[in-house]
Amino acid sequence: MTRTYRWAYGTQRLTLAEMETRWTWQNVHPEVRRRAVAIMDASQDAGHDVGIGEGARDATAQLAEFLRRHNPVSSGGCCVYKGQRYALKPGMAPMAPPGNSNHEDGVYEGDAIAIDFVGWEDHWFDANCERFGIKNFGGAIGPGVNGEEWHGTPIEFPNSRSDVNK
Repeated sequence: MTRTYRWAYGTQRLTLAEMETRWTWQNVHPEVRRRAVAIMDASQDAGHDVGIGEGARDATAQLAEFLRRHNPVSSGGCCVYKGQRYALKPGMAPMAPPGNSNHEDGVYEGDAIAIDFVGWEDHWFDANCERFGIKNFGGAIGPGVNGEEWHGTPIEFPNSRSDVNK
């Protein structure tokens, strides 16, 4: 039987062959994709359903989503983009400014190294990601980075894009 995986943030399911036709998956580093498939397969085998929300983004998508989630402010805020300070809008998850996300294509060997997973809500992903070489950023069970339990990246990479670029 051919497996299908949760895809994006709705009810869509795709086979691996269908996922491989999607830009957001194609532009994630092959080793990160391999680990993602391994944890998705294991989640299904364990009665859970971890899938892919989003993988790689281009700079245009990163900027659009950053601006959707943040407002310019005169002081304070969470981050700076092109000299302007920004604050996170209420109820939104943070999004790095362009050039600061491991989701952006070109981070490592020309590819992104981060995936946002779906199906993490029951904490199976958090409890099991390390055995698949994935560090998540939530820490509901294990150590967290910034409260984004859905965000996964290879454990051997530093948390910040600037440190990856060093």
